[in-house]
Amino acid sequence: MAYDYSELVSLASNWAQQAAACGWLNPQIALQLSETDTRSPETLFDGSQGRPLVVAFMGGTGVGKSSLLNRLAGKPIAKSGIERPTSREVTLYHHQDIAIRHLPEKLPIEKIKVAQHDDDRKRNIVWVDMPDFDSTEQSNKILVFEWLPHIDVLIYVVSPERYRDEKAWRLLLSEGNRHAWLFVLNQWDRGQQAQLEDFKLQLGKAGFDEPLIFKTVCGDTDFQDDFAQLVTTLFSLANERVIAELKLRGAQIRRDELKHKLDLIRRELGPPDTFDQAREIW
Repeated sequence: MAYDYSELVSLASNWAQQAAACGWLNPQIALQLSETDTRSPETLFDGSQGRPLVVAFMGGTGVGKSSLLNRLAGKPIAKSGIERPTSREVTLYHHQDIAIRHLPEKLPIEKIKVAQHDDDRKRNIVWVDMPDFDSTEQSNKILVFEWLPHIDVLIYVVSPERYRDEKAWRLLLSEGNRHAWLFVLNQWDRGQQAQLEDFKLQLGKAGFDEPLIFKTVCGDTDFQDDFAQLVTTLFSLANERVIAELKLRGAQIRRDELKHKLDLIRRELGPPDTFDQAREIW
């Protein structure tokens, strides 16, 4: 019988609670299953019809995430520059016909700024500008981690000065296999080829063998960059087939993580030969 992920988590959690009540499991271990995260991009929308691709700009302070979103929108919809360090909000940019119906309780509406458009070319994408995760504001970091399970594609934005940021790499390594990733080396008018090559090398060490890296510039300049290619790539991903593939991939990753948890719990119950003996007795 096939179960969806939330059902599997519920069954596993119920079993663990019963096992703890019988004295087979430490209650703290059982609690780990009840706290398993079931959030996904699908949980933001009404599942009765197809949903858009959820794309987020993520990066450290001063790398230009909001400037990229503003360039995409063609107008200033997200705080940037001097205002940015004081921003504690997430900016959503999406088509006026898109409705996010199931915003989780831990994502308070007062922390979200919504900007809408009527451009049908961008209809199938919800853009998210997340707070700077390396900010001294702890609430910013909390918002980033609350949004991460709801994202399909993460656009990881760095600058020539900040592509080796330690906090950024820790987050990259912890979330690496859970999302589709695109990489942007922003402020490229100040960058050098050696920095790009070193960035590729660092991404390789983090497990990204052939990363898609786009060099961009934001601001009043005629400097040639890859912004158009970035947009074209995102539009090519915003279709039902790719979204379905990302959904299946995300579900499989979550199932594998749940299986790993259950394997660890099974070891708490006894060595493998104990289960072999139990089968014979049964």
